[in-house]
Amino acid sequence: MRTIMIVDDEKLVRLGLQSVIDWEKNGYEVIGVYKNGEEAWDAIQIRSPDIVLSDIRMPKMDGITLISLLKQNYPHVNVIILSSHEDYEYTRKAIQLNVKDYLLKHELEPDDLLRVLSSLEFLTETDEVEPSSILALEKQKLMQLIKQPEHEIWQNESLLFTEYPLLAEPFKRKARQNCFWLSFRLVSRKSSDLEHEYRAIEALLEELFHRFDAHFMANEAGTYAGYICSSDLPLASAKEQVDEFINEIFHSTKKVLNIALYCGISSCFSQYDSLPGAKIEAEKALEHFFYQGIGVYWHDEWPVTRCFSEAEWIRLYHQAKQLIWNEQFDELYLWIQNQFETVLPVLNTEETMRFVQMVVQRLTDYLLERYQMEFMRQIKDVPSLYDQFSQLQLASTCEEVLQILIEVLHAGEEVVHELKERKNWIIKTYEYIEANFEQSIRLEDAARQVNFSENYFSQRFHQETGYSFTNYLMRYRIEKAKALLLLDQHSTDEIANQVGYSNPNYFIKVFKKITGMTISEFKRKK
Repeated sequence: MRTIMIVDDEKLVRLGLQSVIDWEKNGYEVIGVYKNGEEAWDAIQIRSPDIVLSDIRMPKMDGITLISLLKQNYPHVNVIILSSHEDYEYTRKAIQLNVKDYLLKHELEPDDLLRVLSSLEFLTETDEVEPSSILALEKQKLMQLIKQPEHEIWQNESLLFTEYPLLAEPFKRKARQNCFWLSFRLVSRKSSDLEHEYRAIEALLEELFHRFDAHFMANEAGTYAGYICSSDLPLASAKEQVDEFINEIFHSTKKVLNIALYCGISSCFSQYDSLPGAKIEAEKALEHFFYQGIGVYWHDEWPVTRCFSEAEWIRLYHQAKQLIWNEQFDELYLWIQNQFETVLPVLNTEETMRFVQMVVQRLTDYLLERYQMEFMRQIKDVPSLYDQFSQLQLASTCEEVLQILIEVLHAGEEVVHELKERKNWIIKTYEYIEANFEQSIRLEDAARQVNFSENYFSQRFHQETGYSFTNYLMRYRIEKAKALLLLDQHSTDEIANQVGYSNPNYFIKVFKKITGMTISEFKRKK
């Protein structure tokens, strides 16, 4: 029975194509109905049909893009275009991509469609693919399927064997199979050509897997994965065989590429439909590297890591907040060390990083609220705090994370000390101005109060306030004068003298410069 996939963004067209023909009676099976090319392409990579009936204009991925992907990756699939009159230019492009026929939607008759289908010539996937690429194509499709453990195809063993015959070979044997999924990762290191290294590791692993009659499946974002099976062996012997295989991989990658790997291994399985779960188990086992370092981690030999309970998380949250807000940094360092030694080792990696991010966020919140960090972005010392935090994303072991977290907190502690110093001297300056603005105040007098040189004081004052010292003092005095003018109890000469101006005429000029109004205009406005 030939398989058909329907792709159209119009619901009525999708429903019509499914119901207008008795597909099974005519020797066809509709294996998927999708509303855009993107959905169809995801499904095709798991199970490719014999025929695709596709619209051209669709959201996300149009028909032309879908046809191009089919031509490149699944040339055996016959494509029939469902077209509209206004799709002429798109249809022309589709014809150039060697579609088998095109039909106008509004004129489509069941007999016409069946006639077109019966005229098609069918090839198998292997007819137009080099033998060396057949297995690679199977692996690509199977890896897509493994990411969807709930897909209905996992419940149909015969269909799995049909779609992935080469990879299914071990599971067809009558003898019991002991199979294990293996996931490898590279121990992080600095390199000027990581892409070249990744390709070299992949090539070497493919060779080693082939030598041991195992299947290397893929490199997904730096995780190299595959599975190995053995027949008629006790479980202990099968595990010894796997250990031998892994030791050979470790030895070869170190000798040939000078690269260290670590490995996670699933529990033993014997059924094809166990692949998705086995992959998850092996990747979960890799998490033990975070705490234990380089090694081989069998899923069934290490305790399963867990997440924080809600009560645990709330308790740790409040403890971290209290220590930071009380600026008890020495106690904070000891508390964090204790969490890394007693609490975090039984948690998964994501939870450890969540804990670290929570501590750093509490520190940032504290700096923002206590020290008004909006002006801190101007300060040269502060970026170091963020630089240290960014390094956390690159850490690959618990020791590295702890070290960087302590460095982040040290940087935060230094910022706190610096801000206190800054805040202390600026507060002293404000207090000095408030106590002496009625008198003559010079910049050098204010600088002497906080033990700064005149130049350094002038520079720092401008950084903190946005004004020169003279301009700030001028504005402060005029604000005081405005308050006195509103009381309407003193003459202009008296007010000038009370806010530090011995010359009333100069005071009047400064007032207009700062407020944009004469004193008379200000009084009328009030």
